[in-house]
Amino acid sequence: MAENPASVSEDTLKAVIGKAKLEELLAKTHQGRKPTPRPSNAELIKRLQDIQTDAFRDRQNQQERQMYVMKSAYPPSMTPINRLRTVRMSDLTLETHHRGKLLVVRIIGDAVRHLGVHSIAQDAAGDVGQICLHFQDPHASSGLVLPYDALFAIKEPYYHVADGDNYCIRVDHPTDILQLPFNSALVPSQLYKAIHGPARDAVRWKEVGTTAFDKKDFGKAIGAWTAGLEVCSDRDIYLRAGLLHNLALARICSGLHEAARGNALSAILPDDSAPRADGRGAAELNSKSYFHAGLASYHLRDFVQARAQHEQALSLVDTNTKMAEQIRVELDRINVRLRESTGVYNFTQMSASASTEKFRLDHADFTSKVSVQVSKGRGRGLFATQRIAPGDLVLVEKAFCAASQAEIDGNRTSVVNANTGNVAGGSQTPLLFRTLQTLVNNPQRAARLLELHDGGYSPRHPTQSPDGVPAVDVFRVQCILKLNTFASNKLCTSDFPNGDARDIGLSAVWITASYINHACVANVVQAFFGDVMVIRATKTIDRGDEILMPYCTPDPDHHTNQAKHFGVWQFECNCGLCIAESTLSRKQYDTRRKFIQAVDTFVQTHPLKELTHDKIATAVSEAEQLYSQMIATYPEADFKNMPRLGLVELSQWLCLSYSTMRGSGMAAGNLVEAAIRILRNLGYIITRTGSTVHVDRSDCLLDSRGVWGAMHATRACFVQNDRSGYDQYRLLAKELYLTSYGEMREFEKMFADA
Repeated sequence: MAENPASVSEDTLKAVIGKAKLEELLAKTHQGRKPTPRPSNAELIKRLQDIQTDAFRDRQNQQERQMYVMKSAYPPSMTPINRLRTVRMSDLTLETHHRGKLLVVRIIGDAVRHLGVHSIAQDAAGDVGQICLHFQDPHASSGLVLPYDALFAIKEPYYHVADGDNYCIRVDHPTDILQLPFNSALVPSQLYKAIHGPARDAVRWKEVGTTAFDKKDFGKAIGAWTAGLEVCSDRDIYLRAGLLHNLALARICSGLHEAARGNALSAILPDDSAPRADGRGAAELNSKSYFHAGLASYHLRDFVQARAQHEQALSLVDTNTKMAEQIRVELDRINVRLRESTGVYNFTQMSASASTEKFRLDHADFTSKVSVQVSKGRGRGLFATQRIAPGDLVLVEKAFCAASQAEIDGNRTSVVNANTGNVAGGSQTPLLFRTLQTLVNNPQRAARLLELHDGGYSPRHPTQSPDGVPAVDVFRVQCILKLNTFASNKLCTSDFPNGDARDIGLSAVWITASYINHACVANVVQAFFGDVMVIRATKTIDRGDEILMPYCTPDPDHHTNQAKHFGVWQFECNCGLCIAESTLSRKQYDTRRKFIQAVDTFVQTHPLKELTHDKIATAVSEAEQLYSQMIATYPEADFKNMPRLGLVELSQWLCLSYSTMRGSGMAAGNLVEAAIRILRNLGYIITRTGSTVHVDRSDCLLDSRGVWGAMHATRACFVQNDRSGYDQYRLLAKELYLTSYGEMREFEKMFADA
């Protein structure tokens, strides 16, 4: 899980929140009043120019941070649009959420972006005002968010005082504003005529949409074709089907896949439909409609439906046509996804396909081994539906939404929630914007995200879909992301071993994985390949066992761990290791802390590459003495099989020392013992009966040092000509490597001498 980034200093955060609260107090002094005088169109144009100048200045000033401030939380509109009463701009009062009201406006300014998308809106009476949409897709141009001449309905508008004497209609929740078709019944005739003049028929609307589509103005195309449908006669089945087919294509291009699939399926004509005037029948249009429905289903990750729809499309075209070939290519891609959904992946190929520019990968989920159930004392959790062996796949999941730090310059951009004091920086900022856009574009997917834990967000309201679309509360979504986001600094976990890691600063939300509860001593670990998470078992998981993973790398200091758990996720861990640690007295903790500091100092002052063999031998003696003193801080009664994290770094140093001295008379048995100590201190209990090596993983805590411990044991067995030990330790090393890194690409290269 992602931790709260420290990209904003405590003093800066306090200053920003303090300023936001002061601005709110000052703004409330205007509450209920009407602005006097109202700004003119010329004044608003000048204001937009000033905003654009500020945006340019901030882009030039690389040291200046951009901070999106979330002020007092308020719920989104829950009232269906047809139950809201239309008002005009002159009816609005400042610092008021106009509950039960609807404002319909036309955009008459060129939109600009600076901590929101700003433009000028005009109502049916000709009154004008500034409109500002916050938390919009950072990659969408301002002109696409608020297109010139577009018509919008603003539900329960909030008239906000900004910067003392500037007024704007502020929209925080993305579902509080809806773009209207040109001929919507909600659009006053004055606004319609101002844009389009006389009414048009369906054919003319189709032409307007086609012109817009050719210019890649998909929003205008969707509006025109939707208007065409409103006036199209039911008897003109081919014109209606063509408009629906075009709408499906435009919505696929806009990422509106749920609506696109509905349009494509609605465009399908009965097989016995009379042919068109040119003699062509329904099959040609139907094949394209099934094809576009299949594309939309693919993007919605409904691969079974995608295959059925593509197969239906293929049955309606000649086998030797270009269209047939295109459908077969898509079917091949779908079949790969369906195989992946059974757990069959090529992870090496997956890793190779990822890049810092292309980290959103095209792969299916594998979730058949797990299910969400009630977890006693933890709310909900993820549980195994079958027995899973160590190293086996538990879950593979593509992110619901992912973002990298490079998007909108995550180093300089943060979202500050003045309600909670939480700051989201780095890639968590674009993740919030992208998640909101995903929820709006494909609202039926919103339900899964909104079911995740929100930390008791208040003011809480039931999830409702007043206009067939789940109302999206931006404040609650930010709380959900804070508690359910995973982060990876590197593009692929498997990059780490060879030192060729590709930096990305990824943040993402994986919905199924988000149900996994924490334990320091867990039973799974995760690896990342771009926005695909791969989870494997670290020990045997029986059917019905809860899946548990460490949310962060456990620290050797127990109090540091618990402070982090509570500070970020609001819980204290009660896993076996934390229970064992809690039995120690303050004096025992203080003693161990001193030893941990001594180990850190020792390792830093004794770099093996700079020591001669004689000096290594002396240092080893000193390290063994420190080790024997420190082990006493882990009482056997409490830590019998538990990890002893404070000893791992020193045991690794000793193992590397024995490996270095192996050629100077040092017995290989010392190296085996040292390697086993690394594994023991990570909770792997190694015993040997005759030629058989037994590994008890019950309380293991896997990290990369365990891989190296197993490989050092492998090398020592090779030197001793212990073939049985060699084979078994090498098999263990492969298991730990695969579990830790997700794939075996670099294993043989790294351990060629073993």
